Amino acid sequence: INKCKELFNMIKINKVIKAQRTKLGLTQDKLAAYLDITKPTISKWENGSLMPDIQLLPKLAKLFNMSVDELLDYQDVLTKEDATHLCQHLSKQLTNHSYGTFLTAVKESCHNNNNEYSFLLSIIALLMNHIYYAENEEQCLDTIQFAQTLCDIVEEKSDSDELIKYAKCYRLAFQLYSADYSTIIDTVPDCSIKEGTAFFLADAYAQQGNLAKASSVIQVDMYQSLMLMSQQLQLILVRDLYEEISDIEQRFKALQQGFNTNQLFPYINIGINLSLAKYYYQQTEYEQALEYLEDYCQCYERVVRNCNYQQDHFFNDIDMFLAKMPFGERLNIQNDRVARDFYRVVADEQRFAELWHNPQFQQIVKRLDFIYRQGIE
Repeated sequence: INKCKELFNMIKINKVIKAQRTKLGLTQDKLAAYLDITKPTISKWENGSLMPDIQLLPKLAKLFNMSVDELLDYQDVLTKEDATHLCQHLSKQLTNHSYGTFLTAVKESCHNNNNEYSFLLSIIALLMNHIYYAENEEQCLDTIQFAQTLCDIVEEKSDSDELIKYAKCYRLAFQLYSADYSTIIDTVPDCSIKEGTAFFLADAYAQQGNLAKASSVIQVDMYQSLMLMSQQLQLILVRDLYEEISDIEQRFKALQQGFNTNQLFPYINIGINLSLAKYYYQQTEYEQALEYLEDYCQCYERVVRNCNYQQDHFFNDIDMFLAKMPFGERLNIQNDRVARDFYRVVADEQRFAELWHNPQFQQIVKRLDFIYRQGIE
């Protein structure tokens, strides 16, 4: 059994073992005794954290009155929980394995679930945020081609308008990665009018007296709008799409002060704070550069210590939004590598060389180092 198949089947075989053990009326202790192993091992099998030793599979299959192939290739509808767990497991492969091993495992999981269109979209999202770790151009192109093939499958075979819409959006991301700018420009309208359907839906709920539902609809819509606005501000800074940086800075601070976006979207604002810090450093306005590096440090701590979508007292009911995310409430990022990369971008002695003897900057670097080391333990 190759490693990729083991990776995928680990997610499914745990359900089979637990279901069949329960069906036979066996406790974990009795099954452990039959197999001559410990009860904790059975427990790890059933919670999906450990794969049964290959030598035990024939004995398990015999007990459950099925073949080894049936035990491993047991077909079941992939639940949202299973899909999230599998995507998280795949993401973690990059911590200890090469990108090539990760991509092979991803392809294997899709082969086993090519009719689970929601899961395929989760895989597309996973690839979208992990393609940066490709080790060479060949792997990058392979990832893009595979992701676009998955988009084709969803668009052609799914009967869900929502899933098809997501697939088309993800396709744009991979067209951008492949520098296919002309196709994006030809297919996407320069101006798309936002329908504002959430406003009417929320008001309808409110008019019927369902204030909790109305509030949730408004929160989810505002949360996504703020997220997109923050991403667009980041794009403006990265691509130099501004005339006066003070204008962008003023609006960024207004969002932060009005909606606490450093807390809500630290994984976006960390990039904005870095861009502003670099700008003021290049202008030799070191005091302002240090101010944004302090905010960068706060965002870094939030990303490393709590790699989830954030909420606050205003946005406290966005479960509908989180339920549609590929990883649930967890961010679709490779946390260990993100922690390392965001640490190095400031700790690199060349990037802020003129500040290395500044006590405030030294404290920032020490703080980043402390957070990084705690995060990887």
